[in-house]
Amino acid sequence: MSIDKIAIELSNYATVEENVPMSSLTSLRIGGNARYVVYPTTVVSLVEVMNLIKKYNLSFKV
Repeated sequence: MSIDKIAIELSNYATVEENVPMSSLTSLRIGGNARYVVYPTTVVSLVEVMNLIKKYNLSFKV
């Protein structure tokens, strides 16, 4: 499955933003763009997001 389709599936459980500058998310204000950033808002949505990450064997950073 393509990463774009996975992002759509993830959006069922969390806010998904595309091409986010990592400099806006780090204390050192450095970094390139992240293809997708996922923002789960509840523990349940976090569990669902993590299940999809595992299902599709995606790499992730917290």
